[in-house]
Amino acid sequence: MDEPPVQVAVSGLIGAGKSTLVAGLAPLLGFEALPEAPLENPYLARFYEDPQRWAFHSLTFFVEHTLSGAVAARARGASTLQERVVAEHMQIFAETFLARGYIERADIDLLTRLLDTASPLLAPERLLVHVDIEPELALRRIHGRGFAPERAVDLAYLEELAGRYERFVADWSASPVLRVSAEELDFREAPDLRALAAMVCEALDLKRAVR
Repeated sequence: MDEPPVQVAVSGLIGAGKSTLVAGLAPLLGFEALPEAPLENPYLARFYEDPQRWAFHSLTFFVEHTLSGAVAARARGASTLQERVVAEHMQIFAETFLARGYIERADIDLLTRLLDTASPLLAPERLLVHVDIEPELALRRIHGRGFAPERAVDLAYLEELAGRYERFVADWSASPVLRVSAEELDFREAPDLRALAAMVCEALDLKRAVR
């Protein structure tokens, strides 16, 4: 019998390599990749220029993009590897923006109510794959990948996010957590991706061969 659809979340700091991981790992598992697609966010560059003006817009785009992708995949009966689930957007970025004064508590409350309404449409995650990376290395990667708006990202911001990620992973109760190191695994390399695919299959107890 075919296995039922599986939802796997991929979390991690900006610059950790999540997009590369999702793109390379999904085909090996036979899953559908659901990337975050920051280049499609029309507010992201403006957010980096003026976060107090555009933080809510940028955050809302990412939440809607994540939510709609997950709902559509569930309707298709697809197993998915999703970069950043809605809980990550809310617990990491929404709370950081609130602490920095970019958004108000009412903004978070509004998004939370919308997500509560939509939650029955979402399938539960079976596994969280969290990519660990030191903020200093993440910053070097960010500044080296040529996305001009990200030049505004600094070490203090990444360190603040990293602290929230530690709490996020520690408090995650929806599923088991598989932590992998961005410094030990190169998600561009086939052997490392195949090793990671085997770890995911083992964590999920999937009876399938890595493709």
